[in-house]
This record gives sequence, C-alpha cells and structure tokens, in this order.
Amino acid sequence: MNTLRYVGVRILQTVPVLFGVSVVVFVIIHSAPGDPIVNLLGIEATDENVERLRRQYGLNQPLYVQYVKWIAGVLGGDLGRSITQSRTVASLVASRLPATLFLAVSSMIVAVAIAVPAGVISAAKKGTLTDYAVTTGALAGISIPNFWLGLVLILVFARTYGVLPPGNYVSPVENPIEAVRHVAMPAITVGTAFAALLARQTRSSMLDALSKEHVQMARAKGLPLEDGVRPPRAEGGRSSR
Repeated sequence: MNTLRYVGVRILQTVPVLFGVSVVVFVIIHSAPGDPIVNLLGIEATDENVERLRRQYGLNQPLYVQYVKWIAGVLGGDLGRSITQSRTVASLVASRLPATLFLAVSSMIVAVAIAVPAGVISAAKKGTLTDYAVTTGALAGISIPNFWLGLVLILVFARTYGVLPPGNYVSPVENPIEAVRHVAMPAITVGTAFAALLARQTRSSMLDALSKEHVQMARAKGLPLEDGVRPPRAEGGRSSR
C-alpha cells in the first residue's frame, strides 16, 4: 500500500509540472517570429484570405482561448491538424512512431552493450590503466555533442568508406539486414551519451557490491580476486588471510 501511495503521489505531482510545461511551450511557439498563415498562403496572399484562414483555424481569438481549446482537444485525444501538410498531428506522429521506437530500442541496446561490460571491468580493475581509460571514455562520451558525433560518423563511414548508408529508414520487418545498416550510425550517436552515464553508474554499483561483507568473506575463503588470482592458502585449505 505504501508503494502504491508513493506512486500515486508522484503521478499527481507531475500534473502541475506538465501543465506548466504545456503553457510555456504554447507561449513560446506563438511568440516565435513569422506567421503560419502567411507562410501557408505566400507573401502575395490578400488580407481577406489571411483573415479567412485565421478565423478558420481560430488564430484570431485571444491566446488564452486558443490554449483552452488546444488543451481540451489534447485531453480528448485530438492533437490538432497540421496546416502545412493538411493532416492530423496524431496521424503524423503515428507514421513516424515505428522509426522512433526502432531507433530508441537500437540505441538502448548499443548503450547497454558498451556500458555494462565497461563499467564492470573498470570497477574490477580499479586504479589501473584500464579503469582510467574507461572513465576517460565515459567523460568524453558525455562531453561530445551528439550532432557533432553524427556528422563525423557520416563523414567517415558513409562518405569516405561507404560502408553504411547516411540516412533513411528501413523497416526491420521488411529487410532486417538493411534496417540494421541504416540504424547503426543513428543508434551509436544517440546511445553513446547514455552509455557514458550508464558506465559510470555501473562502475559505482559494482564498487559498492565488491565492498560488501559477503564479497569480502568470499575472498577470504579463497574465491578469485578481480584479476583472477586466488589468494594464497594456508594448510588445511583455509586462506592465509
């Protein structure tokens, strides 16, 4: 019951945060320079056509009225309609959702495949050159901007050597091999920063686990150390420690 209550309280606490974020984003979008109606019709559009579309899309109403209508539609599952593409926002999101999920899962796999072994080895080799190399690599992974890393990967693997395609999306259902080739560079780009954070957390957790009493007791009884070397044993099979 305490867990359910804690989860319920945390969910309720997110409501005002989401509301505040929605207000800020809504105001920022409407404060951006440019007029979407003029961009849609072109600079040669007449004032009558501009005003007609403003009334059609409700852009002539006060900002708070527009926000109330928008948030009511969002809560009802209506995300609105794209002016430039003449499609509902929900359909646009749904059309890009498979590619987004595929990239998210792929980048997570890359991050875990890199971070977990690196963090474990770094903790097991604490204070050695391997540990310093892993921590330096983690710091570099956090510091390097994703957009810069993506450009470098495209320049090296797509433009220079041509081993990977520079873009586009291929469904893993239609062609798994081509899907992996197309998602490789984006997954590495997105997963690198998360791998750096996860490696540091894995190292910290591993060091904490190695310092536990039961681990120290296991070592004292002769189990291998981090480097695979067993401690010397005294007579009777007991550890000399």
